[in-house]
Amino acid sequence: MSVEIDIHTFVPNDFSKFVPQKMQEKEYKLFIDKGFELLEYIEEENNTVTVELNGEVIAVFGTVPLPDKGCNGWLFFSKNVGPTGMIVSVRVFKSMFAALEDMGYEWMQTCVRMDFPEGERLVEMLGFTATEVIDDPLGDGTQYKYWMKVF
Repeated sequence: MSVEIDIHTFVPNDFSKFVPQKMQEKEYKLFIDKGFELLEYIEEENNTVTVELNGEVIAVFGTVPLPDKGCNGWLFFSKNVGPTGMIVSVRVFKSMFAALEDMGYEWMQTCVRMDFPEGERLVEMLGFTATEVIDDPLGDGTQYKYWMKVF
């Protein structure tokens, strides 16, 4: 059985047939509702990659620059990511971390819903450390914990 992997710079069309995993549905909808301008911005101004497996977008990972040589990482997984897709995606993320370090970034932060233990396991596996910062950025009672990774 052959597996076709495509990793490329994000383009807005990558989300045309994308369905997020259940625990990211609300965040994905808010993201998409921001419109084409946001998608165009992350395509042109940020380090964002799309991971495809057998022609299906399984993950989109990007960063937003922060002060003091840092960046905020964000990620959406498809509901169909599966075990092979997770292995491929983790390898892509680790390569992206090395590239960000080469670009002069020294640290990355990301937030994970506190009711999403699989997300917390993933960021731990990627070398992030939990911080004490907990926030409700959407104002709807969903709490997020911030995680930090130093390159």
